[in-house]
Order: sequence, then C-alpha cells, then structure tokens
Amino acid sequence: MKNYWLICSLAGLLLAGCSSVHVVRDLNGQQLTTTGETPIAHLNGDIYGYYLFGLWPLVTGDPEHTNGTAWFTDTVTVKAAVDMVTKEGKELGATKITDLYSRSDSTGLQTLFTVWYYDVQVSGNAVK
Repeated sequence: MKNYWLICSLAGLLLAGCSSVHVVRDLNGQQLTTTGETPIAHLNGDIYGYYLFGLWPLVTGDPEHTNGTAWFTDTVTVKAAVDMVTKEGKELGATKITDLYSRSDSTGLQTLFTVWYYDVQVSGNAVK
C-alpha cells in the first residue's frame, strides 16, 4: 500500500503545477457594478503547485505562461494570481478590476505530510 501512495504522489508531481485565467464574457446583460461602468468580463485566476514539507517549491504553476509549469520556484502567491488577473483584464480593455477576491489553501498529502499542495485563486470583475 505504501508503494501505491508513493507512485501516485510521484505521478501527481510530474503532471502537476498549473496556472490559468478563466474569462466569462456572457454576463446575461447583468451589470457588475452599481456605478455604471461597462462590464467586460468576470475573471478567475488560479495557481497551484506542490511543496516539500510545505516550505520548498517542487513544481508550481507559471504565472507568466498560462498552463505552464515552473520548477523549484515559489509562484503560488496571491501577488502572482492578482498579476495574472489584472494583466488579463488590461488585455481585454478594462480600466478597472472591481470586487477583487482572493483565496489561499494548502493541504498535506497522504505522504506523511512531506508533500504539500498549495492553491491560490483570485477573482474579479473587469469593467471600463
């Protein structure tokens, strides 16, 4: 049974570490603010990765390249996720990101807590 968990953990590390920004443009005619700005999209950025003992990054998402992987680089941060979301908003023509919200989570995997999964998500509304 120990070998099973070890193999699963190693396979997960080889396939893991991702960053992405999801863009939702179809807002069904709803306004995103009460101040009259023109809504462009709702944005959600996500970066996750795996850390040794919760301290040292092994494989993480690359915030500079969507769906990219970074090795041994601490990229699972709120700052990196905010940068991804605001950059995407700017590329869509937004002049402002409203209702910016972030969430961080970490979990020790079933490897005696030697490998930790970290995840940061940031969402906001792009308006102009």
